[in-house]
Order: sequence, then C-alpha cells, then structure tokens
Amino acid sequence: MKLCRPVIWSRVARAFSIALFAATASCGMLIGIEDLNPGGGPDGAGGASGADASLDRAGAGGSGGNGGGSGSGGAGLDVNVDPPGDTSFPGADVSDARADGGSDGRAPDAINDATVAEMSPPDGGVPDRSADAGIAGDTADSSVPPDTAGPDGGSPDVGPDAPVVDAGPDQPPTLTVTGRIIDYWRHPVPSVLVMIGPISVTTNVNGQFTVSGVTPPYDVLFTISTIQANTPAKYGWIYKGLTRSDPTLQVGRAFPERSASTLNIGVTSIDFANLPANHTVHTSFGGVDGSFDTDITGTPTPHLYASWFGPTTTSMTGHALHWTRASSTTLDLPTGYSGYDTQSVALVDANVANISFALPNSSISTGTLAGTVTASMSGGQRENSVFLRFADNAIMQLASDASQPTTFSYMTPAIAQSTLTVAAAQGYWSTPPYSVVHKDGLPATQSGITLQIPDAPSLVAPAAGTTGVNQSTVFRWSGTAKVFMWAISFNAEYKGFFVVTSEKQGQIATMPDGPALAPNAGYSWWVETHGSYQSVDEATASDGMLDSFRFGVLWGAMRGDGSYTSSEENSFTSAP
Repeated sequence: MKLCRPVIWSRVARAFSIALFAATASCGMLIGIEDLNPGGGPDGAGGASGADASLDRAGAGGSGGNGGGSGSGGAGLDVNVDPPGDTSFPGADVSDARADGGSDGRAPDAINDATVAEMSPPDGGVPDRSADAGIAGDTADSSVPPDTAGPDGGSPDVGPDAPVVDAGPDQPPTLTVTGRIIDYWRHPVPSVLVMIGPISVTTNVNGQFTVSGVTPPYDVLFTISTIQANTPAKYGWIYKGLTRSDPTLQVGRAFPERSASTLNIGVTSIDFANLPANHTVHTSFGGVDGSFDTDITGTPTPHLYASWFGPTTTSMTGHALHWTRASSTTLDLPTGYSGYDTQSVALVDANVANISFALPNSSISTGTLAGTVTASMSGGQRENSVFLRFADNAIMQLASDASQPTTFSYMTPAIAQSTLTVAAAQGYWSTPPYSVVHKDGLPATQSGITLQIPDAPSLVAPAAGTTGVNQSTVFRWSGTAKVFMWAISFNAEYKGFFVVTSEKQGQIATMPDGPALAPNAGYSWWVETHGSYQSVDEATASDGMLDSFRFGVLWGAMRGDGSYTSSEENSFTSAP
C-alpha cells in the first residue's frame, strides 16, 4: 500500500460523506513514530477505508536540532553522532553532547583552592610566595623550608604546607523525570516502553512514567504499537534534548479507530427537495474521543460512517446549522444563518445509531471577523477559512476564501458554547510545502485580527530519489523555526518514526521495540513545524505540541492560536 500524503477533502464540500477526519488512510512511518497525517477524504457516502485520521499522508479513505551541545569546558559533539565507543543508540543520543574537559564536559574544579596562590593542581615543588590565609599549600611543597612570614602580616608557618586534595571534576546534576504520553485527543497512552539513556520503564494506566538519575539534556525514545486499517502498525518517537523534569510527549495516533456502522440523521423543518442552491445544511459531532462532520445539503436522510478513537462506546454531541451563501458554490462566504439545533447521540462500535435535529426558520445573531493577512515566502496559492468550534470538540467549516485577500471581513454566527477560528494558509496540504496560521477562540465579532503565514522548512539532503540510505546517512533541512518534527514513512507498511528536535539534521536511530530499516525499500521523509516553540522543553508542556491544523483543516482537542508548516516530501530507497 502506498502511504503518502492523503488528500484532505473539504469538510463541507462533500455531501453524503463522513466528516473529514473519520477513518483515514495513514502514511506509515519508519522506525516507529506514529502517523503524522490523517488519511484522505471520505469514502463516498458512507464507508471509509479505515485509514489513519491522525497522521497519514496518502491514504485514500477516511474522514477524518543543530550542532553539538557542549559542556562549558568540553569540545562539544554533534547530537546526531555518538562519540566513539557509544553503541547504545547510534545517532540519537543528545546526552552524548557532553564531550571532553571533565566527566561532564566541564573544566576541572578548583574547589578548595580558591584561597591558595595556585588555582591549579599541585605545582611540582615551587614554594608558595604569599600567605596561605588558613589553607595549606600543595604536597609538592613539603620539601621546602617553612615560610618565615607571610607578606600580609600573618603568623609564620610552623612547617611545610599540608596537602589540599582537589575535588576533581564536577558531578553533573541529575533529574527525576516524571513524564506522560498522550495522543492527539489527549488520551493517556498506557503500556508503552520508554527509554531514557540505558533505563527502560513502562507507562502506567495514566500514561505516566518515572526515571531517576537522568542527566540533562536527555532524549526520550518510545514506540507506539497500534492497529491501523485493521493492520498492525508501529510508530517510533524521539523527543531530543530535553532538560525539564515533567515532559508531556504527544503522539498523533495510539488507539484503534472505532465507528458506528451507520448513523441515521433526521432533520425536520427543512424541505430538502426544494432547498435553494445557495443554502447549506451542515452537521458536526464532537466528544472527548474524536469528531466528524458533513454537509447534508440535499440529503434528507443521510447515513454516515461515524468514527472516533479508543473505546468501543462513546457519547457525542451533534450540531446542525442552516445558512445561506453568497452563491451556489460550496463554502462561498456566508450571508446569513437561519436555523440551529443540538442533540446528543450514543455511539457503539459496529452498531447503528440515530439522531434527529429540528431546524425551524429562525434568525441567528451574527457578527463580523475582520483583519489582515501577510503571505509567507514559501509561495503557493493562499486561502482563508472560517470555522465554528464548539466546546465539545465539534467543528464546522463555514467558509473558504481563495481570493487571496490581504484584508478580510466574514459574517459569523453567535451561538452558545461556541467560538470562531479564522485561518490563513498558503500552498496545498496534500502537495506541500504548506503553511497555515490561525487565531482561535474568537467571539462572533472581532476586528484587527492579524495573520502572518510562516515560512515552511526546506529539505537539503538526501535529495529526492537517493538510494542506499542507511543509519549513517545524515538527513538535513533548513528553516527559521526553533523546533522541528522530522518524519520518515515506510511506503509499504504502517511503520515509521518522528523526531522532535531543535536540530536541523539527524540520522535514523534504532528504536526500542521498533522495526529496523527495511532493506532496499521505499520511504518518504519531510519536516514539519508546530507553533512557534522556542525549545523542545517548551514544546513538551502539559497541553502537548501537535497543532490543530496538522491534518489540513481544524480538528482535534488542541485549543489556542498557532501555526503549522510542512516541507516538501522527498522519497528515498534504503540500502540492500
């Protein structure tokens, strides 16, 4: 199966389809890191291929780091290349950045010598020439006659100086690291083998792990094993160069995708047979385990493939909204909102579910989102989009504006328990480079919004089509961000890895419990950025780091302003 970037279908434009993120076909990654992208668009009116909705880059179905750290007295080693003699994780140890100059890369300690004339180890027999201020001289002075007096007027020494033993190099500080692993929907991920240096532990039922005696900076390596499209999948993750004691390590996919076999939606007060061409009726569903949505315009009794992640049963809140557009073009700019309803629904894996909405023709208060957009240097077609986002994670896309305006003004609805998100994108998510910036949590009326689209990173080496790639191959990229996510995808299976790093280069690492680099096999690689984190420590705060536009449109539990970029995608073939 070819696992590359999936095409993200318009959440509103595909009538009779499931929400963009229900069953996606994922792009497997090499060495075990997790799908980076969701699968492609929905599979027609009902079914989805079951591809990964959280990370695939090419599924057809479904809805949806630089230079060496160095010690203060050390020479410094590239974090991507282990020092001689280190065979534990070639090319992956950030802790190897401590080089020479003392056991921790620092200069020898002069402790206790501070008041002695020599600020160094024993001097080989040269007598002290100044008073000792209460601290004896070096053992090498034992054959020298006592000083007759100190220049500072102190009492003369009564004998040779007593020895002072230098404490030697500093002992590096250590941490007790108590971290946790969560997925894209913030579920804790249990039973994951986690490695920090030579120490291995397993996450508990809350996704937590503890490792003592950790010397920063440190790397965390682990592999997520799950089921994707009814197929075993392994995705490895590396978070490099951490110094914090409480990292939250977020992955895109960790649990199987579930789905109701059919979701029947009924809508009253709407004459679908005579609905004007510029009208839209849209439904959206959300809960703690996922979300999906679809445009049901023209479909009085739609049957949807409703998907989520994790448990076999879940509850979601459904929302239905009726609005008018400036033209009959799907996702053209809204001109008014005339009906809204919300209902809850219980979903059981492989079972039928039913929900009904009442949408009487009523007036809904509106507001205006207005602001400006500044393009990136990455090039590509620009597009603005507006989303209605509910507290329960349900999301509706209200508009898509491809006119590339530098200023914008959009009509939005004022609905309880909801906020607005406006985004500006450049390029195409399915064929990057691609960049998007977004403002989240907006009220119905907000002016002065500024959207600066960030530049996407660029790949440097190996070039597209390179053969003979192995664990000694150095991958390089460029970009202005401070934190990157480097991804490699195995094209034939659901396998791969992701590396979160401040470096701009890396080598393929051996992952705990992860698959080895398959011989003479096809792979793809690319580099992403999520937000504007200044360090990997900042990217591992309690909220997680994966941006809510990681899959082309707004999705997931992440809240707040942010940005997402992706480089072009290059292919390579591994060594025989």
